[in-house]
Amino acid sequence: QDFDNARKALDTLADAIRQLKEYPGKFKQKVKEIEQKQKEIDAQKSKIERLNEQVAAEYLEILDILQAAQRHFHNHPDPDVCPLCESAEKVAGLPDKVTERIEAHALGNQLRELKSGLSTKEKALERFQEDVEKLKAQALEDAAQFISATKDMSLPDDISLPSLPHPVDLDKWEQWLSGSDVLLQEWRAKSDEYAGNKRFIETLKASLDSLDSNSQIRSDLEELLPRLKQALEVMELERKNYTDNVLHQIATEVGRLYEDVHPGEGLNKISLELDPKKRASLEISTEFQGQAGTPPQAYFSDSHLDTLGLCIFLALAQKENPENTILVLDDVLGSVDEPHVERLIEMLYTEALKFRQCVITTHYRPWKQKLRWGWLKNGQCQFVELNKWTLTSGITLVRSIPDVERLRDLLAEDPPDPQLVCAKAGVILEAALDFLTLLYECHVPRRPNGLYTLGDLLPAIDKKLRSALRVEHKQEQDDGSVTYIEKDLAPHLDELTRIAQARNAFGCHFNAISFEMLDADAIAFGQEVLALMDCLIDEEAGWPRSNKSGSYWATSGETRRLHPLKRPG
Repeated sequence: QDFDNARKALDTLADAIRQLKEYPGKFKQKVKEIEQKQKEIDAQKSKIERLNEQVAAEYLEILDILQAAQRHFHNHPDPDVCPLCESAEKVAGLPDKVTERIEAHALGNQLRELKSGLSTKEKALERFQEDVEKLKAQALEDAAQFISATKDMSLPDDISLPSLPHPVDLDKWEQWLSGSDVLLQEWRAKSDEYAGNKRFIETLKASLDSLDSNSQIRSDLEELLPRLKQALEVMELERKNYTDNVLHQIATEVGRLYEDVHPGEGLNKISLELDPKKRASLEISTEFQGQAGTPPQAYFSDSHLDTLGLCIFLALAQKENPENTILVLDDVLGSVDEPHVERLIEMLYTEALKFRQCVITTHYRPWKQKLRWGWLKNGQCQFVELNKWTLTSGITLVRSIPDVERLRDLLAEDPPDPQLVCAKAGVILEAALDFLTLLYECHVPRRPNGLYTLGDLLPAIDKKLRSALRVEHKQEQDDGSVTYIEKDLAPHLDELTRIAQARNAFGCHFNAISFEMLDADAIAFGQEVLALMDCLIDEEAGWPRSNKSGSYWATSGETRRLHPLKRPG
């Protein structure tokens, strides 16, 4: 507070001394203007004296009379009598004569003008003299207030002031204030010094307050920190125990899922635990070649590691409330090798049933084809294919129809196209025969490219196997009981053997023979292929590929049962 008062006093003195410094200059300017005005008045008086000697005194009196008459004639330009003597004689042209006499005596006019100007300048001189007196009075009053302020203010002892008392004569003020610039610099330096001292004291005070506060905080922390460390140890122990329990609980599930994808490889003994010496670490170990505790990163391929990570993710996702969980998997088949892809897809289908919804995105095109052909064991998948993205249309969908359904649509057209029906039916029939010949290990001609035609595949299903092939269709009754209706495949295969050439004639090649064949033959070929597929596969469950029963091949849910399990010897 003392520093603020001292700075305020110095600033007030500085403003006052700057105001006093202006008075000497103003006073000099006023005196100079008065002297100039006095010189002009003296010069004009000299001119008047010289003109007075040239102009008679009585003329001046007459001149006044003439000027008065001129003003009268200005208002009465056509008088009847003389305004002075009221005589009508020689009144004609009297205004002009008055004007001529006035103009004839220019010295008189000049003398009058000089006298008029002299009066004006003398009045101006009086005003300047009054201004000077006011300036003196204001200067003396400000000086008195300055002196009074220096006595009333609480100024520091080392502050210099102008010499007192001040001169009454303003001519001496310039000398009196000659050292004011030095005083102003001294006062400014003192003011800055006081400001710096104030800042230093405020900083020191803030530091002391901070020191007191930090000392109190340190005291509180010294009391609280041991308790916090103890609480942290308890929390970390509980968290690790909880995490270890979760990892132990899912380890068995991870092993089960991993065994579904890699059956018989002996890699399903998975161990998951935290390392107490590391932060944010999960230690994964397995059994490899009889060695327990082996880190999979050292020996597993990228495909095995990726599927292991996926199994851990699925096991964790199933841990809590999976029926209300939406599972999203993005391109999880990226590095999985071909022998494990189908098992991984089947595992995903099976595990997806445990969640409220499962969304899987992939670029793996064989998945699309296997789904279209129904080669996957689970049929609950809803397939959505995205078209190429463009700026104009953005994201669009592709309507992907299974080939069997496409054949059904082609046959339902009015009229059906024989060429399209035969082409589509031929592809489907090759797929069905390829499935049966592989399933029953039938003998087919060996070819370098591994491609087989209907001529190779149809005869490969010999009479013994053909007569033994039958499919049981599951029928659920209203009371919940289940029965099966048996259907033989031999009639369809025999009929297709008889009319298979229609496919080549109509659907595969340009052939003149097709000109002589009936369109009904092509349509019959398509219908027979469709009947075979409806007998063999289920629209939802797909193809009968599971042999877990030990006596037949079955679809998921055993909606179709294909007999026999082995090709007759």
